[in-house]
Amino acid sequence: MAAPPLTSPGESCFEGVTLLDELIRRAGSTHPRAIERAAGESPVYTSPRGEVRFSARHLRQAMYVAQADGLEFDILAQVGDPSTAA
Repeated sequence: MAAPPLTSPGESCFEGVTLLDELIRRAGSTHPRAIERAAGESPVYTSPRGEVRFSARHLRQAMYVAQADGLEFDILAQVGDPSTAA
């Protein structure tokens, strides 16, 4: 039996669980209002996609243009800088 292939929706789902884990950790509770307050505090955390920042309750993260080379990716350009996003 083999693991299913990695896909963008699968990675996004994992990212959502990682975000929820981080917000619960910061809130110290699973209560929705505590999680909401934690999200409003503009947290920064490391995810599988790299550093993620909250700004006005929106996620900011670097995006890349890459070229596949077998099982490796060569990053050609970074699209946007999450540290300067408004």
